[in-house]
Amino acid sequence: MPFRLTRHAEEELQLRNIPVGLVREVVESPSRLSRPSGPRKPTSRSSRWKACTFLLRVIVDDATNPITVVTVYRTKKISKYWRATQ
Repeated sequence: MPFRLTRHAEEELQLRNIPVGLVREVVESPSRLSRPSGPRKPTSRSSRWKACTFLLRVIVDDATNPITVVTVYRTKKISKYWRATQ
């Protein structure tokens, strides 16, 4: 699936040392997909990373063609974003 990175997303990848290949994996086949209600709200795509130590979150704008990765980050707060009911 083609996508483009915003300048902010590129900076975050570099700052956080996240390989673009992992972003591609999450964009193409996320373990979790969160779609907020309302027009033009960014979608969150998440996957567990590094043996479930981190959650990699990729925030995308699905309304563009190709989709736009707005920002990327990893978090240890897995339970905050990864609930059993999702």
